[in-house]
Amino acid sequence: MATQPAKVNRALAKADLKVEIVKGYGYYYFAGLPGSPYIGDEIRSLYQCHLHQTNTEIVQYVRDELARLTAERA
Repeated sequence: MATQPAKVNRALAKADLKVEIVKGYGYYYFAGLPGSPYIGDEIRSLYQCHLHQTNTEIVQYVRDELARLTAERA
């Protein structure tokens, strides 16, 4: 069974990452929430039509992406 975007967004909010996952045409992308220093297109999208990762894996993916972006900005 695929992971549900609403559950992923709850996990992202619990981790205080200030991004949410949004379904695009055939893939999922991330959007920054108010107070986020990042815009969604800075975080690499998940190019798949179903979310097969667990919430924990997606939260870690976003953490890794935010660390990459922070390093690039330094």
